[in-house]
Amino acid sequence: MMELFRQTQTGGVQMKIVSKRRKGIVSKALILFLVSAFILTACGKSDDSNTPSASGGSGGGDKITISIAHTNVTDDPGAKLFRETLQKFKDAHPNVEIREEAVAHDLYRSKMTTLGASGELPDVFLANGSMLIDYAPKGLVAEWDDLLEQDKEWKDGFLQDAFEDFRIKGKIYGVATQTLSVHLIFYNEEIFKQVGIHAFPETWKDFEDAIVKLKDAGYIPIAMGNKANVPVGSTLFSTLADRVTGTQWFNGLTTGESKFTDPEFIEALKKIQELKNIGAFNPDINSIDEGQRDPLYFNKKAAMTVSGAWYVGNLIQNAPEDVLNNTKIAILPSTGGKGEAAAVAGGGGWSYAINAKLTDAKKATAVELVKTFTNDEYAAAMKKINGFPARKLTDDGSTATAPLTQEYYNLMNRVQLTPIYDIRLAPATVEVIYRGIQSLLAGAASPEDIAKQAQDSLGK
Repeated sequence: MMELFRQTQTGGVQMKIVSKRRKGIVSKALILFLVSAFILTACGKSDDSNTPSASGGSGGGDKITISIAHTNVTDDPGAKLFRETLQKFKDAHPNVEIREEAVAHDLYRSKMTTLGASGELPDVFLANGSMLIDYAPKGLVAEWDDLLEQDKEWKDGFLQDAFEDFRIKGKIYGVATQTLSVHLIFYNEEIFKQVGIHAFPETWKDFEDAIVKLKDAGYIPIAMGNKANVPVGSTLFSTLADRVTGTQWFNGLTTGESKFTDPEFIEALKKIQELKNIGAFNPDINSIDEGQRDPLYFNKKAAMTVSGAWYVGNLIQNAPEDVLNNTKIAILPSTGGKGEAAAVAGGGGWSYAINAKLTDAKKATAVELVKTFTNDEYAAAMKKINGFPARKLTDDGSTATAPLTQEYYNLMNRVQLTPIYDIRLAPATVEVIYRGIQSLLAGAASPEDIAKQAQDSLGK
């Protein structure tokens, strides 16, 4: 990485011998210059690793300011790991000033949409595929392809297809932070048995029957917090829609072979409407966030909640022991549609991107910062706190996997991953669909209206 910086410092230097009297002086200066350049180059060959000193380290140097936008503002283990690692990077790089733009996850998308519209993005930032679809054509984000090729060991350490959600027209614009499912149903097995449900439903009819039975017994069947409009759309609808439409239909959206006004997409929206009509959700679903949802499940007022793999760690860290011990993981049953039943929306999800304006030492430092959060050391630390890194790790037996985490891994071995709507669709379209679903849950929109608006949003 530092070679990028050194080339700019040495590559453009020209020396002109202006007279014979100065020849000796200039020759000595030239010799000193070449010796210095050789030493710098020789040292640089050992700086290609992910060590903290790769772009200046404790040795000082010119002051560099890097801005980074992220969502690690909570007290959960993953956020703490991020902050601890960032502090270590700061300590190892006294010449680098890090300016953080830390925003809660639910607000982050809208903030980044605003910044993207202005063209003033941070130097390093978390970005999902949908954001990159917007930023890349505008020239706002840098390509990673050459940078990855310059460090093959780092590149080859990622899981297969880890970059696919961030590849646009053949180019990679983001480095995956994790690879996981965004759809899981967490359910309290004890509550299920109390109301006479002895196995998780395998058909849509049985699923709806179970919801009615739970509601009649006084439980909230499914607790969710959809204030930000993303949770239901991302963690529930992306998978439900694929159950109905099939992945081939989704892929046809990019070629024009499929339309949101097609009957299968409207049918998927009707499935959400059906769940709402039979009382599947908490009445305040659109007015509370995901954090406010947790007490409903933790206090056994709700029998189920829907979230992504990240919720495994939340449960292990925060749920009462009896709730944790009785929590099992399932996925939506078959709807009888065109999609596979053994499938969930998932993938890389979020990535680290860098601003296309960065050059020279600042770009090299930004790249090193991203490597710090995506190398094997960080991935191993993620796994120890029940995270799901995007890197290939050898299980040496040193990490005691929690039962719920192991249940997740077992499930993932049996399913395939399908597109996440808010990762693979343009931001304008995602906003229309997710706001539409929010209105649908409030009884203020119809599936047909949402489908038409989604189709109209294409190309905007």
